[in-house]
Amino acid sequence: MITDKLLELSEDQAITSVGSANSDNVLDFGKAGDEIAKDLNLVIQVKQDADFASEGAATLACAIATSDDKSTWTTLLSLPAIAKANLKKGARPWGFVKIPYGVKRYLKLVYTVGTAAFTAGKVWATLTPSLEIK
Repeated sequence: MITDKLLELSEDQAITSVGSANSDNVLDFGKAGDEIAKDLNLVIQVKQDADFASEGAATLACAIATSDDKSTWTTLLSLPAIAKANLKKGARPWGFVKIPYGVKRYLKLVYTVGTAAFTAGKVWATLTPSLEIK
């Protein structure tokens, strides 16, 4: 998989509290949003150092959001909630996700923790033009 630091949305982002949290980084595609994004895929990976953990039945969902002005955001795609049992170190719970049509100037992720807080868990998220084939 080809990665580019400029396409990273989350590098070592802890996601633990119930509710929503934006990705650490917001990408700026300038005027060419859809043109640039049309060949990109999103991959979100649980960091290699630890599984997600929770005292309860915590879940993690993610949405891809876009904006022209960084104040009004539109959700392009909502990814389903994943249970903590499937958030093991190194896992890519949603696989590779094609970025949908409709990207404006800015793009971010919105993570949502549901049911219970996590006591541990970090992600790395990036956009990549390549798919890893095994």
